[in-house]
Amino acid sequence: MHSSRLSNPRLRAFHRLVALKGLTEPKQFHHALASSDLPLLRDYAQEKASAMTAGDIGANEGLDELTAAYLASHLAFSLVDQLVAMAPALPVGMNRILLAGGTSAEVTPEGAAKVATTVALSLADAPPTKVSSLVVVSREFLATGAAAEVMVLSEMGTALDSTANAAIVAAFPESVSLPGSGDAEADLKSGISASQPSLNGYLILAAPSVAAELALSDKAGAGMSVSGGSYIDGIQVVADDAMTSGMVILPVSRVMIRDDGLFLRTTEQDAIQMVDTPTPTPTQMVSLFQTNSVALLLERRWRLATQDAVIVEVGVSS
Repeated sequence: MHSSRLSNPRLRAFHRLVALKGLTEPKQFHHALASSDLPLLRDYAQEKASAMTAGDIGANEGLDELTAAYLASHLAFSLVDQLVAMAPALPVGMNRILLAGGTSAEVTPEGAAKVATTVALSLADAPPTKVSSLVVVSREFLATGAAAEVMVLSEMGTALDSTANAAIVAAFPESVSLPGSGDAEADLKSGISASQPSLNGYLILAAPSVAAELALSDKAGAGMSVSGGSYIDGIQVVADDAMTSGMVILPVSRVMIRDDGLFLRTTEQDAIQMVDTPTPTPTQMVSLFQTNSVALLLERRWRLATQDAVIVEVGVSS
C-alpha cells in the first residue's frame, strides 16, 4: 500500500473531498466547497457557483469531476503526462500524420546554380490506446471511513500509472539495449549519447533505485526527487515501481501525442462479470445492486505516433 502518499497536499485535498460525500444538497455542497481552506475546492466552487446554487448540479457530479482532476494531478509523474508536456501535440481529429525528412540546404555562390533536393515522405499512424483499472468493493467497506476510498483509488492510480508507462514504451517500434555500469549518472550519459537527437529533451523511465541515485547526485536540480522530476532542464525522470533495474530513454521530439483524458466512473446498478479464481474457471455475472457493491472504473486514453523513434534501454533486466 502507498500510505505515504497521504502526505501529498493533493491527496489531503482529495481526502477532504471524499469526506463531503454525505452531502446531497447542492447548496450545502457548494457552501462546503466555497468555505474550504483548500484552493482546489474553492476554485471549483467558484467555477460552478451558478449551477450548484440553482440545483443544476449535484454533489456526486461535482465529486466525479473533482476526483478526476485530482487523479490527473496525482499521475503527474506518468510518461503520458510528461509526454503531453514535452512532446509535439497531435491535433484533435488527426489520427494519421505525414512526415517529411531527408532535405538539405547548400551555400550557393552568387550566380551559381541552386541545388535541387528531394523530400522523403512517410505516413505515421497514431493508434488509440486505453488502459483501465476496475475494482469492485462493498458498501460496507466504503462505510468504514473516507480513508478506505482514498486507499482504493490511490492503488488504482498507481496500477494505471505503471500500465500506461509500459504501454508507452511498447509503442516504440525499435529499441537499443546497453549494459548498465552500476553508476546511474554514467548510464544516463551513455544512454543519451546513444539516443536520437531530441531538441525538446528526453524522458527517462527509471527503476526507483536508479531515480533515487540520480536525485542524490550533484547535478540533480531542485525539481528532482526520489520519485522523479526535473533532473536538469530538458531531462525529466519518471520512477516506476514495476521496473527492477536500469532506465529507458525516450527522445520526445521524435513523437507526437494527444491526451484523450482520464475518466473515473462509479456505478451501483450494473452487473459485472467476475470470478474469484483464475481461468479456466468460468466467470459469472454479479449484480452490484443485489450484493450491495460499488464498481470503480478508472481509464486513461491517448494517441501516440512514434514512427521512426528509437528508445534506449540501459541496464534493463529482461
